[in-house]
Amino acid sequence: MSNPLATFRKNRNFWMAGLVLLAIMAFIVAPAIEYLTQGARGDGTANVVVVSWDGGKVRMGDLQVAVQKHARFVRFLTAVAKRVIDAGGQPRVPGFAYDPQRGQIFALGIQTSSREIDVCRTRILATHAAKLGIEFSDSSADDFLTSFCDDRLTSEEIEELLRDSTDSSLTFYDVRELLKEEMAAMLAAQLAESGVGAYPPGRTWSDFLKFNQTAKVEAFPIFVEDFVGKVAGSPTEAEIQEIFEKGIKQVSNPNSPEPGFVRRHHANVEYVQADLQVWTNREKEKLTEEQLRAEYDRRLSLGQLKVPANLPISPATETPATETPATETPATETPATETPATESATEPPAAETADEPATSDQSSRKVLSGSKLVSFVQDTETPPAVVQPPQLGEAGTTEATATADAENADANQTVEEDAAAGVGQAVPNAPQEMRNQTFEEARDRIANDLAREQAIPKLDEALTNLVTDVMMPHYTAHRAYRAIRDAAVDTGEKNDPPIKPNVKKYAEDNGLVYGETGMVDGVAVGRTPFGLSNIRQESDQSGPTGMVANVVMSPYVELFRPTQSSYFDQAALMQGKDLEFLQFVFWKTDERQLYVPDLAEVRAEVIEYWKQTKARELANTAAKKLAKEVGSTATDPWKAALSSAEQALVIQTDPFSWMTRYADQPGISTVPKMDAVGGEFMESVFNTPVGQTGVGANENKRVYYVFRVSEKGPNEEDLQQRFNADPLKSGPMSLARQDSQEMLMDWYQSVEKDLDVVWEIPLEQLTSNE
Repeated sequence: MSNPLATFRKNRNFWMAGLVLLAIMAFIVAPAIEYLTQGARGDGTANVVVVSWDGGKVRMGDLQVAVQKHARFVRFLTAVAKRVIDAGGQPRVPGFAYDPQRGQIFALGIQTSSREIDVCRTRILATHAAKLGIEFSDSSADDFLTSFCDDRLTSEEIEELLRDSTDSSLTFYDVRELLKEEMAAMLAAQLAESGVGAYPPGRTWSDFLKFNQTAKVEAFPIFVEDFVGKVAGSPTEAEIQEIFEKGIKQVSNPNSPEPGFVRRHHANVEYVQADLQVWTNREKEKLTEEQLRAEYDRRLSLGQLKVPANLPISPATETPATETPATETPATETPATETPATESATEPPAAETADEPATSDQSSRKVLSGSKLVSFVQDTETPPAVVQPPQLGEAGTTEATATADAENADANQTVEEDAAAGVGQAVPNAPQEMRNQTFEEARDRIANDLAREQAIPKLDEALTNLVTDVMMPHYTAHRAYRAIRDAAVDTGEKNDPPIKPNVKKYAEDNGLVYGETGMVDGVAVGRTPFGLSNIRQESDQSGPTGMVANVVMSPYVELFRPTQSSYFDQAALMQGKDLEFLQFVFWKTDERQLYVPDLAEVRAEVIEYWKQTKARELANTAAKKLAKEVGSTATDPWKAALSSAEQALVIQTDPFSWMTRYADQPGISTVPKMDAVGGEFMESVFNTPVGQTGVGANENKRVYYVFRVSEKGPNEEDLQQRFNADPLKSGPMSLARQDSQEMLMDWYQSVEKDLDVVWEIPLEQLTSNE
């Protein structure tokens, strides 16, 4: 028998070549294939450029992979930080923040956001850093990781954490490359931050006044639209070209006076709407008196119908508070007014918690897995609390709180006085006498409970069958059709698109409501309950999430991918109104990508915008003239300057401040009865003395308000006392942080300009994966 070592020596050159080839396949070719495979999952849009600049570009497929890698990278560093802290150490890198009392990590020393826009900006800043001569080597990345571990972890432990936290999807090569890119971008940003000026004490006082000083005004609106017909002449070609060039850099914004001609992403969305209460009412009609009596007797025997004995006996005439009656109104169908665009689609981005995007061979029933109607109702009965903006008051105490405290104090005093007089006092610890509800009292509640038990599984089955039996087969077939079409390979067979199922008929046959948006943009669909509904996360963490109006217009959302969302009117609930709770199953059937039109297409809009700017000038002139008339009259100024009909339009406001903190974020205060006033209006009001008049436009310059300041408060002495008693100066400091961010954003915009950055997909179309 030959010696195997001799055989190896004889053929060692051939075998070594083979081993090298295997190594190349394993470490270079295989990752590249995986990279390309992941990028190609966008079904034809993986090569669409998201952003380009002098020195690089990011395509959709590359961005999806980069977002997933960054999310895993953040998970790895978080796992390392926790292990280091558990071992008694702490990462020794700039920017790391940890609260030992809460046991919470606030910052890792790198950017932790894995949003598409932030991943793109990091790459852009890394290019900017390279132009400044800022580059980091592999050894620099290793030094960062060593300092991060604080000499608490062995190399074996680090490898274990990398493997476990990323499911073996990241290598140390990936970690080094990500660290080098992050450190370069961060250093470039830190150099810019060092140039941000200090916050002067004088400005602290002026910003304090913005949050704490109030004003009351009388205001008369002058509408720009009323002056458009009075504009004479036409714009020159130079003016048209100037407006056009300004407008093709941005989409239109209803809250901005600037022009915007970029055509938003449009789509046609087909959806089916379901209202649980409607289904409950249907089942309720089927219940017999015998069923209701039997359930009443059962609950009676279990002692479930006890109520206080002093509760009057009367038949229930209202729906119990726990039920939410609603009438399902078919959604208005918007006819398609635009020519459908050529079909194109992309794979939706994977969520940060997911390691791989969804694949076409997943079980079709997985779409609704974990999101059954029963579980949804149980999970969302209690809506999230609404954060109310703070009102004026002493430092750390809102005015509303102070008022409530005063009322409570009065109430407590009344109770104490009654107690002293022996009025209305119950015997301590005395058992309350109870009685059983009558059948008439309990009937409606029992009927609702029984009907809901019958309705939930039926509605759930109808929605699930719609997805699994109707929509998913077509989605799978359409993906296969697109793959062959986009590959441009002649298979010798005709590749026709599959016939779309009749979702409208299914809805009608199964007691559901059908709707179709027509070719609209996100702004239009966002005005409907469907557009305001929130997409539910799938059990495998794949697929898009967020509000339908924001997500469905994204090029990441594939055509014909069935998705489920839900809606309830939280504002109505907080006002004590009936809760409107709706569920939707929908898919995008057609779309037109965002594009920049030529001048010929938007010429009429450009001319209309020119007229609007001229009308603003006329409205502003008229407002200033009226303000002068009102200001020159000492008694009843509005009566002297306006007709009787116009006097009815004068607005009397409640006290308002210039700024308000909303969940620790400063913003221009909302003034009820007035249309979206902005900083220009506020500056004009608070710089006008009491009793005098002024003019201020609203935020989009569609209304010019002539106002008269009737009151300001508190007095300067009280304001000074509040200022001195507030050590944190939270309001001014929040403005300082906001200004710093704006300055940094201005700096970043200059970086983009220097690098000739072009966002092929506008920022509003980039979805968040956080």
